[in-house]
Amino acid sequence: QYSFNEGSGNVAADSSDNGLDASVSAAWADSPSGKALSFDGQAAGIARVRIPDNLRFGKGSWTFSAWLKPKQFEIADRQNQRRIFAFGVYPDAYLVIDIFNTGRPGYYFCFKNEAGNTISSGGTAATGLKLHEWAHVALVCDRDKGMVEIYVNGYSQGTTALPAAFVGDFSLGGELTLGNGWHNYWGLMDEVRVYRRAVSRAEIKAEFVRLK
Repeated sequence: QYSFNEGSGNVAADSSDNGLDASVSAAWADSPSGKALSFDGQAAGIARVRIPDNLRFGKGSWTFSAWLKPKQFEIADRQNQRRIFAFGVYPDAYLVIDIFNTGRPGYYFCFKNEAGNTISSGGTAATGLKLHEWAHVALVCDRDKGMVEIYVNGYSQGTTALPAAFVGDFSLGGELTLGNGWHNYWGLMDEVRVYRRAVSRAEIKAEFVRLK
């Protein structure tokens, strides 16, 4: 859990019991709840968290949520999207969340199976974010139910089924990034939450209401 209220420096404290502080090379800015990280779309300005073996996602469910205030969606590339979250090693076991040039949040997950084939899954929200406006974005990956659900401002954007063959173990690498060295996010980010469980719809709604 990261509220980024330090406001300066190169460390963002994890307020959960895990003590997984983030190493920050992004800038800082004011936000409605205090302070936020400011990403400039350049590869160097991100936040990194080293995740120990026992706290990685593995084959379990997980959830990411954050408040975002995007400054720019587009990037001059065929893959016209900006990355807000990543974990793992591509293509062996990789989880990413992006914002596309339309402003719609989306995801791409992949892993290599025992035969060396890449198994992947992806999807996008029906609702896009707006430039220069704060929005709450959450993604819930429920491995038990085999479903992924994206939320924007507390409202579900629908669910996407994971492929039946999606049995990957997301334990490789151990580095989680907010923003990314590839097509980095451009805008503000605040109140980041990462859980190793599928957070309920009621909890997502409550987190949105708490700071809206």
